[in-house]
Amino acid sequence: RARQVVLTVTQFFTAGRVVANSNLLTVLPRHFVSVTGIEDQLVLQPLPFEVSPVHVEAVWHRRVEQRSAHLWLRHAVMRAAEQAFAPAS
Repeated sequence: RARQVVLTVTQFFTAGRVVANSNLLTVLPRHFVSVTGIEDQLVLQPLPFEVSPVHVEAVWHRRVEQRSAHLWLRHAVMRAAEQAFAPAS
C-alpha cells in the first residue's frame, strides 16, 4: 500500500492537533508529543523502520551577533535543546 500525503504542516504541534481531531496519522519525534498538551488523546507506536537523524541549525542575522539579549536567547535555546535531546540515562 502506498503512502498518501493529504496534509503538510510546518509545526509538530499542529500535526498532533490535526491527528487528535481526524482519522489521519503522522510521524514526529516522540518528545514533541508531551508538549502538545494532548498526549492523552494520541496513540504512540514505534516506527517499523529506521529513520535517519535530522540535522537542525539555528540561524540569525549578523547584525544581532553581539547583542546581549540575542546572545542570552541563543544560549537559553541551546541549553533547552541539550536537555531535551540528551541521551536517556
